[in-house]
Amino acid sequence: TISADVLEELSAGEHVITVKFDDNEVETTVTVDPEAPDAGAANPEAPQTGDTSQLPRILLMAVLLGCTFILLAGRKRSITD
Repeated sequence: TISADVLEELSAGEHVITVKFDDNEVETTVTVDPEAPDAGAANPEAPQTGDTSQLPRILLMAVLLGCTFILLAGRKRSITD
């Protein structure tokens, strides 16, 4: 991760970043555009991410299904007895 302080000190334009490892190195190019919107700013058009599942509803349906199964299984046993 490149700290915000380092990024703020970069001038506008392209910069080459080299990451060195024990046995190799990797280079990439980064373009600094002062006119670009702040990446940390809220964007209302951005897709929603995260868990939006309806866990309580799913659990309630599972419990109701389980109860229905138990009641029907008990009823079938009483009919066959």
